Amino acid sequence: MLSFQEKLDILSSFPELTRNDVSMGRVNFHFEGSLHEKKTVGYRLHPNGSGYIYAGLLKGYETDGKGYASIRDLDEKQLRELAAASIESLSAPPSGPARE
Repeated sequence: MLSFQEKLDILSSFPELTRNDVSMGRVNFHFEGSLHEKKTVGYRLHPNGSGYIYAGLLKGYETDGKGYASIRDLDEKQLRELAAASIESLSAPPSGPARE
């Protein structure tokens, strides 16, 4: 499992994302270039290891009711791929197809 700092470093490496520190030590990452109402790509990253990436427009990911996939147990490659896919999905016009 990646550390909290490693997850922050990975998501910070995406120039499209803006870090926003929120309550209780949690961090969100916003994508202001989103063509959708949804702008939060990284959600509630917490020092305890939990955190989520928006995957509501993607196929093949288990998501909660808001469209977020847990990143607790992802390795670096998986986290980078999911974050990139999330950004790509939010960059497509709302009528665009979901990515696999």
